[in-house]
Amino acid sequence: MQCATQAVPDRFSGAGLIKNIRHIYGIAFFLMPYYLILNMKLSSYFSMVSFLQKLVLVLGCIALAVACNKSDFVPNGGSNEKLNGSVKLYDDLGNPIISNGMTVSLQGTSYSTVTDSSGKYSFKNLPFGTYTLVFTKQGFGTYKLDTFRFADNFSDTPVLAPEKILGAMATTSISNLSITIDTLADTIKIISTVQPPANADTARGIRLFFGSTQAVSATAYNSFSGLYKAKQATGSARFSYADFYSLGYRTGDSVYVKSYGESLVPNDYIDISTGKSVFPNVNNNTVAAVGFVLP
Repeated sequence: MQCATQAVPDRFSGAGLIKNIRHIYGIAFFLMPYYLILNMKLSSYFSMVSFLQKLVLVLGCIALAVACNKSDFVPNGGSNEKLNGSVKLYDDLGNPIISNGMTVSLQGTSYSTVTDSSGKYSFKNLPFGTYTLVFTKQGFGTYKLDTFRFADNFSDTPVLAPEKILGAMATTSISNLSITIDTLADTIKIISTVQPPANADTARGIRLFFGSTQAVSATAYNSFSGLYKAKQATGSARFSYADFYSLGYRTGDSVYVKSYGESLVPNDYIDISTGKSVFPNVNNNTVAAVGFVLP
């Protein structure tokens, strides 16, 4: 910010400048009476004038600086203890639904609230701090927003949590899983049969999890695929050998795959205590893992 300045002439009257400063900024000065000055030696008089000029110049600069700082200062309207947020809810096929009835709670506390018909929620009289927001509703996988810092925003408006787009748990199940290896193309094709069958108008989500043993699952895995869609009775995903090499597997390693029906709005998040992704919307109605030896 630039502050308005007042030019000071090279030659000026100390008394005049003092009067101006006193008038503008309310700063009082006490000047030596003229009859004392008459009795002073001329050299002492000029020394005194020089001293006064320097003093007035310094005080004038200080006064101007104080005025600038005052114009920059905005009072804090008091602490803010209200946190607002919102959600948008979808079914597992990606269709929007009414966003009411989702419980939002603060993990480890007694604070809890419920979203209204527009998906909005609010916490009042909430102490400042860092919270984990937990979103729950019947038929939806639990979602967590970790380490949200609720701090004073120095205004009277509520602090806003980021809007979350959340989906229902998958209604898609997996009834069969098979793997084919194309040694000419150096690719591995993984085929999942979905129930109910998908079609061009109603796609269904699938997610794959990879591990080194048949115990691989959506919670115990080494790696996972992105969400992909089946638009017919089966959904297939094709991977190159190099894709598995990049995951740390080597030629001759056993790789196991488990397939799950997944919501098209998956609610996945990272658990900061483990560093692993959580997939709360997968449908656990699936088949056993299938393995292959990586060429």
